[in-house]
Amino acid sequence: MEITHFYEGAPADVDNIIKPILDSIKGFVYIDDRLVSDVVSRRRPLAGPYVADAVSPALADGIAGNREFLHIRIAEAPVGGALRFL
Repeated sequence: MEITHFYEGAPADVDNIIKPILDSIKGFVYIDDRLVSDVVSRRRPLAGPYVADAVSPALADGIAGNREFLHIRIAEAPVGGALRFL
């Protein structure tokens, strides 16, 4: 799971937004949040600067809305427990 908080003003602590999100999508996206093996959490000022390599329609809508939002991307876990360092 990748969580990006696009914020205005003072940002929330990046670690404080993870658990409420995991708990709130339990039962909709997965049965139990114990199934989540990887979480990347970021925060970026809404005004930028930032670079997006790939922009989904949902991300484009969020940026165009010009107000604080969360972008959440869920993907399959790495095969065989592989680690990916960015």
